[in-house]
Amino acid sequence: MIMRHHKEESVFMLQTGTWKRMLLLWMGTLLITGTVFAAATPALTAMAAATAEPLFRAENLTIGPSSFPDFSDRVNDLKTLEQGTIIVKFKHTGTSIMTLFSLSNNTMPNGHFHLYVTPTAIGSENRFQQPGQTSSNTHVKADGLSLTSGQFHTVAMVADKDQGYKFFVDGSLVKHDTSSPVKFLSNIYAPNSVRLGMTDRAEGSFEYPLTGEIAFAEVYAEPLSDAELFELTFNPDLPPENADMRAVKAHIGAASGPAPFVFAGHDWTSAGASKGYRNYIQHFEERVRWENAGSAAQRQNFMLNTGINGMTASELLDAFESRIATFSPKTVFLMLGPGDAKAGTAIPQFKNEVLELADRVRSIGATPVLQTGTAPLAASNRGIAAPYADAMEEVAEQEGLLLIDHYATWSAYTDLAAITGDDGESPNELGHLRLAKELMTFFGIGGSGNTWGLNGFHDVKEPLLERLERDIVYSITSDALSVSLADTLDGLPLDNMEKIIVTRISGSERYSRETANRTELVSLGNLAAGTGYTLTVEVKLAGLNKIVAANPAYIRMDPPPEIAIPDELEPLVTGSEPVTWLFTGDSITHGALHTKGYQSFAELFGERIRGELSAVYPARAADMVLNTGVSSMTTRDLMSHFNNWVTAMDPDVVFIAFGMNDSSNRMVPLEEYKSNLVSAVKQVRSIGAVPVLQTINTVRADAASRIAHLPVYMEAIREAAEENDVLLVDHYRYWTEAEADETHLKSTWLNDSIHPGYIGMTHMASTIFKALGLSDPESCIDQLRYAVDQSTMALNTETPASAGESGTITVGLAEIAAASGGGGAVERIIVTALAADGSKAVAETRRTEGALTMGGLTPSERYIVKAVVKKKGLNSLIEWKETRVALPVVFSSTLTGPDIVRSGESFALELGLTDIGNPVMAHDMTLRYDHTKMRFLEASPLAEGLNVLHASAEAPGVIRIIAASAGSDHAVAEGGPLLRLSWSAMQTETSTIGAVGVSSYTVGDEAGRETEVAPSGHAVRIEPEALRTPDVNGDGKASIGDLAVIAAHYGKSESSPDWNEMKRLDLDGSGSIDIGDLSVAARAIMQ
Repeated sequence: MIMRHHKEESVFMLQTGTWKRMLLLWMGTLLITGTVFAAATPALTAMAAATAEPLFRAENLTIGPSSFPDFSDRVNDLKTLEQGTIIVKFKHTGTSIMTLFSLSNNTMPNGHFHLYVTPTAIGSENRFQQPGQTSSNTHVKADGLSLTSGQFHTVAMVADKDQGYKFFVDGSLVKHDTSSPVKFLSNIYAPNSVRLGMTDRAEGSFEYPLTGEIAFAEVYAEPLSDAELFELTFNPDLPPENADMRAVKAHIGAASGPAPFVFAGHDWTSAGASKGYRNYIQHFEERVRWENAGSAAQRQNFMLNTGINGMTASELLDAFESRIATFSPKTVFLMLGPGDAKAGTAIPQFKNEVLELADRVRSIGATPVLQTGTAPLAASNRGIAAPYADAMEEVAEQEGLLLIDHYATWSAYTDLAAITGDDGESPNELGHLRLAKELMTFFGIGGSGNTWGLNGFHDVKEPLLERLERDIVYSITSDALSVSLADTLDGLPLDNMEKIIVTRISGSERYSRETANRTELVSLGNLAAGTGYTLTVEVKLAGLNKIVAANPAYIRMDPPPEIAIPDELEPLVTGSEPVTWLFTGDSITHGALHTKGYQSFAELFGERIRGELSAVYPARAADMVLNTGVSSMTTRDLMSHFNNWVTAMDPDVVFIAFGMNDSSNRMVPLEEYKSNLVSAVKQVRSIGAVPVLQTINTVRADAASRIAHLPVYMEAIREAAEENDVLLVDHYRYWTEAEADETHLKSTWLNDSIHPGYIGMTHMASTIFKALGLSDPESCIDQLRYAVDQSTMALNTETPASAGESGTITVGLAEIAAASGGGGAVERIIVTALAADGSKAVAETRRTEGALTMGGLTPSERYIVKAVVKKKGLNSLIEWKETRVALPVVFSSTLTGPDIVRSGESFALELGLTDIGNPVMAHDMTLRYDHTKMRFLEASPLAEGLNVLHASAEAPGVIRIIAASAGSDHAVAEGGPLLRLSWSAMQTETSTIGAVGVSSYTVGDEAGRETEVAPSGHAVRIEPEALRTPDVNGDGKASIGDLAVIAAHYGKSESSPDWNEMKRLDLDGSGSIDIGDLSVAARAIMQ
């Protein structure tokens, strides 16, 4: 990527005025430097400058490797300066830190001031060291520069008690810091040395030597003006930099006061492509508005993304006022070309529109910066895109405009596939990072810093959920819960299924069964009386970070209420006009430093609104989500800057989140804080926008200045919201409640004592979505979470587990808690039981007393049981040793039969035994069924010599059957069917599920020993029967002949042996042929 300087005539005439202006600047520099190349020995001279006389000047110096000019006789002239200016013109051949000018106490290792450079930075250190006093160091630095070896550069440092620190390099302001305390040469204790090219320190301390030349070095006793320093540091030995570049660099350095950057036109970011990773504008903002910002003014250089994916130059001209001019920007980035390429705009028209846009940007006092789109991955698509990139280059060359030619740069990349998205055109998360670095390089602020140091994103996202429009088919017999996977997943194309997880949830208790068998009837054990449960079925897909899930079922409880979009926001969300959403606040909203390349909650909100919701509400793609949060600010600052931070953005919705700094040692008293919030709400409403108040996150215990005060400040926000009828997003409450379940969360959700990291930011975004009715379990952004690694400690003690009754394993919770630091130290206990076939049961509980029962397991199976303990307040686990548990061989019942029947039909189920121990002589069983969906008819033996002695209803839906074998030679000794159970499906107008379950079953052998039999169940789908017609004789009409046929079979019922043939005459579905059916036929004859 290059900055196009193009034709020199155009550059100088349009960018800097005239050649005469450039010549005067160059001559002025020669006059100022005087005999810069004349002498070969150090000399002090007077300066005949137009504005101020230097207090100190040296010139024409060769530095290093052993020659470092000593001007210690000037200490007394310099040591009293509390502010001033240092200017040095030099060239170097070094690779690390190199001192240009120093004043020091050479008896101490850390009693010095020095102005230094590296090949990519300029900075100063003011190290105070005095016996008996606390040492300190004020360090100010500007990174991302290019101070080329072997080439002269002119730099200046200003220490100004009113305006802070400023650094200039070769005619550009590269750093302005108003937050660091201003200290200059007077801060050094008892100085005795002034050196150029090194720092004179106590023996053994590194002296930061420079190897090269110093053309001149000057110290002024006063801060020089920006205008003077732009000219004094102008370097004629370098290629001239055009005025647009200088203007943008000055904007980056906030030399002209805070003002927005606007990114307009085509936008790779509005389609939600980043999915939790920052886009290139957000990365660039982090570099400019945080890493390179040493002052509050620089932190107010807001980056406003007003682009729309696919926007053409013509469309941007039409929307110029609303998407550019209204914000009064200083710099406007115009990414154009991709949208016009897709629209097929004629190239001459496109060039004219680009030129008109640049002119209109200049007309509002801003600097235009053109950006081409990136090169597509496929060569065939480049033929479409290339002419528009070429047209941008031609306009830039013709008019002397700044051009960032991403297209040319990307065309040369050899790793294009790695930085391009799945569509083959738009950048992926690595591509956005690459784009940001191209911008940083272009404006000379690359090469260092956290953002520049990012090379990728390594944290693993938790699986994305996709909801199936499918209900869970389950049954409950005698409190035993079973889920039919065959019916729940019937017909779904799940060829790449890895496993199925069936889970019942009650409060903090979870019990899951995992299987790879999609037709299994999964038992989840017995339900506790009077307890409500949520039931889920999830399918993990192989090779994909994705889970598909059926709709949750709610057992003995109501579904959670759905939160609707508030009335104030509903027309904005669902409407057809673009909406401007504005977030303002302190560092929590600013979102700088602590997210490490991932998105803040405001940025995630933008992806949800502009990306995901645009699929439902297309106008949302044109929304603007703006962030004017500024680190270290309070509600007082909001009152002072309301016009710049809020009104100037012309918002429709304003999110307000302050308190982290207001509450710090009560910096803003509570009463004033609440009053400021109420005033802000009123001002937001006065400009026609909707206010949304937000509490902020909780803090760690070491945030001493805040932790005691923050709760009452958050309560003040709630009061202000309630008293003024304002929408509220209560992050503080969410974090407080979440910490009750995840006591360690501050160690992972926060990046330091007070600031959320990217994990915490995902939770804050979700809280906003929930509060505003925008939550969606299938939303990538709403459900975005990152898997957090946990440390583990192995405990050399076996998990206390043993076989229980009827396919259960019992685990001693009290023993586990006692060996893990006591019940008060345990947050939760997770127990896993793994079977030989790979199926798994997982129980999770917060109980630390008594025992845990894992039910629904396979009798006679061997399980590997392992407990894991999560301790309170720690992101770590205690792993117990595995215990092998063999469930005893027990009698098991089976129920088999049809999966689907028609209403009104009779059907049969076969009840059998498996895993038989001693031969069985007698049987006593109780079956439970849904008597509203099916009717029990009879039980008949299938095993030879077995007699059914009793089979009748004991209560609605409860059947008891007693049977016995006729002699020991007819004992049931092998597995197989025993009884045929006959049923009739009830009439239904819709498809429904009926279940039958063996709830209790006891068998006896010839010695009189009784054994419990494991229960079983079967679910059958009952489909509505096709309507029965009065035309029973099939002659195509309802007539007296049909009535005669029905009358001939009057009195027959479901117990009749020919009922399956005769039930077609049961026109009213009553289960018998009676007067009701004759009446139905008679009415049909009369019609």
